[in-house]
Amino acid sequence: MPYRRTENVIRKLAARHDAILAAARALASEGGMAAVQIAPVAQRAGIAAGTVYRYFPSKIDLVAALVEALSAAEIAALQRAADAAPGPMSALAAVIATAAGRALADRRLAFALIAEPVEPELAGARVAYRRALAGAIETQQEGVVSVTRFQ
Repeated sequence: MPYRRTENVIRKLAARHDAILAAARALASEGGMAAVQIAPVAQRAGIAAGTVYRYFPSKIDLVAALVEALSAAEIAALQRAADAAPGPMSALAAVIATAAGRALADRRLAFALIAEPVEPELAGARVAYRRALAGAIETQQEGVVSVTRFQ
């Protein structure tokens, strides 16, 4: 009979995955992407370095997953801000203010996500984040343009 993971095991694996990404995020916030190394991430997460390698085969994989997770969180925050706005102009202003506010709240992390020099293998993940960020703003801008055309 093949081994099947129970719901409890799946939950624990997901929690460890999240703890690794949280540790990587904290390190990136403190020292940029260069500070995200396997051993310090493992120490911060309270696990062995080998355990980190089970989830992420290399530093590149870990940082790429971190950028992807942070990107999803940032874009979701911008979308929530736009959805809460009463109209298209307010939505555009809310998205810009939210993006700026979040960047100012964690300047080191924002720089790491957008402009910090990194390994060439990470360029694709960061380009995807920058495109998503620009897309979130452009979507709101298109809403403003379409409303002003019909007035």
